[in-house]
Amino acid sequence: MLQPALLARRLSDGLYGKLEYDFACQRGHGFGEAYVHGALIDLLASNLDSSAYSIESGYAVAELQPDKPDDAKSGRKREVDFAVISRADSTDNSKVQLCLEVKWAGSSHATPINVLRDLVRLQLVVDANPRAVALFVLAGPKRDVPKLLGHPLFTACDARRRSHRILSYPPTGTTQNNYRLSVTGPCMSRHLAHSTYTPLLETFPRLPASVRTSTYRPSHAAPPNWEVQVLRVFPVTSKLDGGVNWST
Repeated sequence: MLQPALLARRLSDGLYGKLEYDFACQRGHGFGEAYVHGALIDLLASNLDSSAYSIESGYAVAELQPDKPDDAKSGRKREVDFAVISRADSTDNSKVQLCLEVKWAGSSHATPINVLRDLVRLQLVVDANPRAVALFVLAGPKRDVPKLLGHPLFTACDARRRSHRILSYPPTGTTQNNYRLSVTGPCMSRHLAHSTYTPLLETFPRLPASVRTSTYRPSHAAPPNWEVQVLRVFPVTSKLDGGVNWST
């Protein structure tokens, strides 16, 4: 499979180019999350070896399912938007090579809490399978992307009251963020309120200690109409050194 940074760049460039092209062809009325899903399937299929990998939409990952067997039997299984699965014989856990969550900025579904849920979902997957690559793709009108990524929910502070962001925006290509999911302590309790923390606990069987991300710097600067950002979620247990850029 391609290096994560190269794949992220192709997804970002390809999706951005398609948005601008279709907008010039007066197809902007069809833009939305479903549109992005279709474009990403094309891009993934074009950049992966189909004999070695399969692309699954709405893939139920074991780490997201309830711990109680009775709960697991009821309702729809918890999924990631896309997963790239190895066709080789392996354990269920190691079959997941890549997982993606996708949002269209400006839609009613792309709320800050839903973005946080997506990131927690990806964090749970990569913490259980550190070899997997987890990407969050956000696309939409250029006025809506920064508005969503700049929301106060994505900024926390530590015990020394130093500000930390779950998402580096605008992306630098090297900034790494470790965002603790905690309501303990005088600073954290004011940021991640119980009204936010409780729905997360109700959504997932467990919560990671933190969410660790880095945002790739897109090759297109100052886009006229649309913006595409790709973030990577790293295992909390891994050591990030040297930053993240297009070559790693």
